[in-house]
Formats: sequence, C-alpha cells, structure tokens
Amino acid sequence: MSPASGPWRGNAATLPVAPDTPGAPFSLTADLLRLFSYVKYENLAAGLSGGVVSTMVLHPLDLVKIRFAVSDGLALRPKYDGMVHCMKSIWQLEGIRGLYQGVTPNIWGTGASWGLYFFLGADTVPDKPCLGDKNPPGPAIQC
Repeated sequence: MSPASGPWRGNAATLPVAPDTPGAPFSLTADLLRLFSYVKYENLAAGLSGGVVSTMVLHPLDLVKIRFAVSDGLALRPKYDGMVHCMKSIWQLEGIRGLYQGVTPNIWGTGASWGLYFFLGADTVPDKPCLGDKNPPGPAIQC
C-alpha cells in the first residue's frame, strides 16, 4: 500500500494552493528552501560559542555555590571559610578537574539554549529607535 493510497489519497505535499502566483502548486521543498535562505548560521555559532565560553568561565563559581549549599555541618564534608578558601582547597585536593566536575551537562545545556536563542530569535527583535527620530513607535533610547 503506497502512502498516497487509501484514506490519505490526495493529501500529499502538492496541494493546489497559490502562494505567489495564481495556479502555482504548493511546494514544501521550495518553501523550506525559501525559509532557510533567511537563516543566518553565524547566529547559531555565536550563541553556541558564547554559551560554552560563559559556562567554562563561570562553572567553578557555580561549583563553589553548590559546595556551600550542601555544607550542612556534617564532619565528613569539608569546612570552608569563604569562597577563595573553597576554591583553593578544591584546587589543592582535586586539581583543575575538581573545579570542573559536572561541567559537561552544563556545556550541552547552555550551548544549545543560547545557540537556539540566537539562531531563532536574534533578528526578530527590532532595533529601538533613537530619540532623534520623528514619531518613534515605542520607547526610544539616546543615540
């Protein structure tokens, strides 16, 4: 049984819809190619790399925050006098790998989320008009 037979016959991707010219058939491939011609992949790369770099820079601070949060006074957990003491003791006991424990899921998450944010929404936010423009449509900023 072919996909275009049975109750689904006639519901293929070529429907008689006229997007541009009267009488032109609807083409899913042509519309997807037209849509992807506006896509800027450099926005995806910028968001992805920004998310990865920010995670690599800030993950040791996040680890220190978590260490303080689970420090509930038990004798088996180390005691820290402050943030710098915590980072120094992690560095001395566990090395650089200790400061980056659990970084892999964070890199995947932030890289993907910032990459998709820049990829899908970077060009959809209009620039704010300057105060020098006549009749700005919304709040204006000083240029």
